[in-house]
Amino acid sequence: MVYVPKSRAPLATLFLFLIPLLLQGCLGSIQYRPSTAIQSGLHADIFNFSDRDLNPDRVDDLYLEVARLMGVTPNSSKPRPQVLVVSPVEIHKRYLSLRPTAKTQGGIAVALYIPHEDTILIPHFDRALLSHELTHYFTFQYLSAPRSKWEQIAEEITDKIKNKERIIR
Repeated sequence: MVYVPKSRAPLATLFLFLIPLLLQGCLGSIQYRPSTAIQSGLHADIFNFSDRDLNPDRVDDLYLEVARLMGVTPNSSKPRPQVLVVSPVEIHKRYLSLRPTAKTQGGIAVALYIPHEDTILIPHFDRALLSHELTHYFTFQYLSAPRSKWEQIAEEITDKIKNKERIIR
C-alpha cells in the first residue's frame, strides 16, 4: 500500500527548504567560512566569508562605473557600502527577515541591499548582481527616487553593464 498525502503542503515546504541549499551547491563549489576576510577598497569595504579571493579594485571599478552611468559624483561624506560575500542561504534568511523587494530568481533572493545599513549581500563577485545592488545604494544615498522606482532604475543600469560586457567580448 502506497501512502498518498492528502495535502502537498509538506512536499512544498521541503522543496522550499532545499532550494537555497541546492543553489549553494550550484555556485561552483564555493565554500563559506564562519570568519571573514576584511578588505578595504577606495570606495567600499568588503567582508568576504567565501573561500574565493575578491580584489577590492574590481569592486571599486564597478562602483565608479555604476556612479558614472547614474550621473552621480561619489562624495566621501556619504557612508561607504559594506559588501558582504555570504552564502545564498544567509542572503535568503536576511531577505525573509527584512522582506524588501530583493532581486529574486524563482522566489529566492540572490542578492540584497539593506538601505539604512548600506550593506550589500552577494554570494560571489558577479558584475551584474553587484551593479544591481550598487544602483540601489546610489539611489538611496544620492537620488530622491521613490522606492517603487528602484528596481526599474537598477535594471536599466544592470542592462547597460551587461551590454558593455557583450561589446567588449
